[in-house]
Amino acid sequence: MTDFQTVLESKSRDLRLHRFIAGGTFLASMILYLISIAPTTSFWDCGEFIACSFSLGVPHPPGAPFYLLLGRFFAMIPFVHDVGLRVNFLSALVSALTVMFTYLIIVRLIRKWRGFEEEVSDKVIVYGSGFIGAMAFAASHSFWWNAVEAEVYAISMFFTALVIWLAVKWMDSSEHKSSLKYLLLIAYFVGLATGVHLLNILALSPIVLLIYFQKYKFTGKGVVIALAISLFAILIVYPGVVAGVPKILDGGGIFLLLVFILVGLGGLVWSIRNHHHIVSLVLSSVFLVLIGYSTYTLIFIRSNLDPEINENQPDTIPRLISYLNREQYGASGPVELIDASPAFQTRLQQMGAKIIPIGGNKVLRFNVFERQAPLWEYQFKKMYFRYLSWQFFIGELGQPLIFPFLIGLFGMLWHFMRDWKRGSFVFLLFIMTGIAIVVYLNQPDPQPRERDYAYVGSFFAFALWIGIGVAAIFEMVEDALKKKGEGARKAVSIGLVALSAVVVPVNMLVQNYHSHDRTGNYVAWDYSHNLLETCAPNAILFTNGDNDTFPLWYLQVVEGIRKDVRVVNLSLLNTNWYIKQLKNKDPKLPIKFEDSFIDEKLAAQNDQSLLMRYWPPDGDQNWEVNRPEGGKMTWRVPASLYVNTGQPGEKPGVPNFLRVQDVMILHLIEECKWDIPIYFAVTVSSSNLLGLQQYLSMEGLAFRLHPRKSPPVDRVALQRNMFETYAENYRNLDNPDVYLFDNVVKLLQNYRSGFIQLVYEYYQEIDPNGLQAPSGVPEEQWEDRFDELTPREKALYTLRKMEEVIPKDVVPLQSKEILLQLGRIYSDLGADEEGQLYLDEVSKSSGDNIDQKLQSAFYQYEYGNNVEGMQKIIDEVLAQNPNVDQLFNITAIYDRAQMVDEMKKMLNKISKAPNLTQKQNLDLAHYLVTAGELDRAEKIYLQLGEQTPNDGNILGGLLEVYRTRQDTQKTVELLQTWVSNNPGDTRAKELLEEWKTP
Repeated sequence: MTDFQTVLESKSRDLRLHRFIAGGTFLASMILYLISIAPTTSFWDCGEFIACSFSLGVPHPPGAPFYLLLGRFFAMIPFVHDVGLRVNFLSALVSALTVMFTYLIIVRLIRKWRGFEEEVSDKVIVYGSGFIGAMAFAASHSFWWNAVEAEVYAISMFFTALVIWLAVKWMDSSEHKSSLKYLLLIAYFVGLATGVHLLNILALSPIVLLIYFQKYKFTGKGVVIALAISLFAILIVYPGVVAGVPKILDGGGIFLLLVFILVGLGGLVWSIRNHHHIVSLVLSSVFLVLIGYSTYTLIFIRSNLDPEINENQPDTIPRLISYLNREQYGASGPVELIDASPAFQTRLQQMGAKIIPIGGNKVLRFNVFERQAPLWEYQFKKMYFRYLSWQFFIGELGQPLIFPFLIGLFGMLWHFMRDWKRGSFVFLLFIMTGIAIVVYLNQPDPQPRERDYAYVGSFFAFALWIGIGVAAIFEMVEDALKKKGEGARKAVSIGLVALSAVVVPVNMLVQNYHSHDRTGNYVAWDYSHNLLETCAPNAILFTNGDNDTFPLWYLQVVEGIRKDVRVVNLSLLNTNWYIKQLKNKDPKLPIKFEDSFIDEKLAAQNDQSLLMRYWPPDGDQNWEVNRPEGGKMTWRVPASLYVNTGQPGEKPGVPNFLRVQDVMILHLIEECKWDIPIYFAVTVSSSNLLGLQQYLSMEGLAFRLHPRKSPPVDRVALQRNMFETYAENYRNLDNPDVYLFDNVVKLLQNYRSGFIQLVYEYYQEIDPNGLQAPSGVPEEQWEDRFDELTPREKALYTLRKMEEVIPKDVVPLQSKEILLQLGRIYSDLGADEEGQLYLDEVSKSSGDNIDQKLQSAFYQYEYGNNVEGMQKIIDEVLAQNPNVDQLFNITAIYDRAQMVDEMKKMLNKISKAPNLTQKQNLDLAHYLVTAGELDRAEKIYLQLGEQTPNDGNILGGLLEVYRTRQDTQKTVELLQTWVSNNPGDTRAKELLEEWKTP
């Protein structure tokens, strides 16, 4: 067996180029991330993590204490003004280090079968392959995304790359006693990584397999044992150490934990003295995992010091256990031991749960077999393979990559051919951090956001194969090149590396750069600032989810902005700890419930708590609150939660309970007594508004609650906010160079909604007769003299202001209906050219859909009076071979536009179509009458009448033909025949008498 450590040490001078490229890989990726880094806080968890890093608060379960310590360190260094950018830099730094480790791992894996590089061509191909694989990973979608914002996934991936690198370092020198230091370091870093994210633990499985292949002779039984040990190693860390240590503390206190530690140390000393190397290695590793895991004491200590953010408040051991187990989210493992009464067991089986009774009320529940969504179609294809495609095949935005995937696939096959043991090691890493996570997470459909970040470890494994794939391509032709000498090998290796660099990392960089460049993206900061500034002093602001809560926490905790506003997250409002924090922490809310009532009854997880909130739809659902001037504000509060109670007459799915958050909203409205302003963010869904819509007025990014039914819009407040309060914080919404993600574009429609509501307010005041004279204020002075403008001018100015700050070319309008309405309003206001731009957008958004195109053609004529644009769209449709019904739609458009000649052409085309239905023949005859083709229409009606003589539609059609001709005789004959066959038709009799009368 080749001792690579000895070889490397003996050729230290030859490693200078290798180290230089490793440093260059770090530098190149670092530069990439620094020029594309987010300039401040971003959406989702970033605001929370930055705020918790800055204040050493407690983030959402299961916490990330080591991340917080690192984040706190970077937050304290004043190298830039924005604290958010300082913490973002941490992700960029560790991501660049991860890319460097990726390079080092690829080089070592290739050396394992090629040997140490001797010739220049060997160095070019080995180092070049490592560089290409590493930079492919650097430019991959999900890894790059995490590298430029404050999230835990960048550091988690760093630890994964680090322990894999340590594993291959150990592999190179496994025969030396000193190599044990690498395994011990792996244990320590795995423990440390638990303080960032638990995904890193999965790297233990391939590492154990690598140890087996390196130290033992291969057998099928040995592989099975190695895999079993690898899974056991994972379980030792989680749930063993992570959840087990708090349980020991809960059961016996610090004394029992110290006993366990002392016993373990005693066993370690004994095993070392007696040369039981495996036992000492295992005990040392567990001890080092514990040391790394000890960062979790930060969560417990800081929670007891009551920081500004203290999620779940894990200040006692039981609450810490609940926090670590993510019980707030109803988290459960693939298999769990539960207490279930016989009745509950029967109910579980009826629900399709997979359970095995094991005695008493104890039941093993196999959640892994209870898929929350289709395993293949959703969880595998949509929630994993789609994400894998985004990295190396077809990007998220449809940009072609392909070559990275093909080279990686070839690299995987070649790796197994040349070194199947190390190939199996990488393959297991790929599976454990990809497919295994899919099975374990069991994600329901739909998800509130994309989850690609969870599988970055799997993408990292594939990037290793991309690097190996470049070397594999060279090796395919290497034998032929040896005959031609080193010069030819050198030329081919340089050419191959250069070409691979272009088609893999450079291609990925070019394709992904715009969508991953966060330069100038201040949307999260600005939107949250504007939302806070919408509120009156000392207000309560109810928010909906992460994106309208966490950035607000960042502004309040880190930058001290509008700390008088009490942000109340509705999701968290269902938990006891959050309600008590709102009650007891400044700015305190007037919650009158006792803490014991909140814990034991209101927010408890039991039937008693649930029954307190029973709110059947057939019961009295009215609620009353005192008005400030006297009297009662009364409204209906609909139930919002359905629970199957088995009550007679209960309709499945119809809500019959209130949630805890509903009770708390009603309580706060009652106790605030209208002294504290109450707002709901516009993102709060109608189901969370408790029937209060008639009492809410829009003031911008939030609705304000009033004690009486109020106009849907507070024009004064809305105008002030849209034109003045928000004016400085629409940053870069008009800049096409700033890429806006889909969820951001959706959120930004709330600005448009504010502007459009104002437009409608002014639009409704316009004199319908158009008699109001212009104000005479020059357009360039409209902003400064806004109050002097007419309603028409105010509406037009508001529309133009909206297009100025949030242009549709940068932030697309996502609703065709709104595009249409804006086009109509512009036209009604006399701005036909601007209105036409919106109507053109409607046409563009139709794509190749013929029906939508025809709808757009109708809009062009009806609202834009644009016959030329209408005809252009119709010509495009005709080139697509429309069906008969679509030809009828074209005919209807021509009819509306009174274009008789074009209408006749369409009717001739329709009449030649085979096998027209009766309805289509009736429509054809109808339009022939409209076009003046009475004889043709009469012929069709008579033919149809022979088939269905008593069809009233045919009668009506023929009557229309004869009326148009003023043919009294045929009209009377037709009606007489009809009345004879249908004597009960009184209307036909009346018509007959009318036509008989001279």
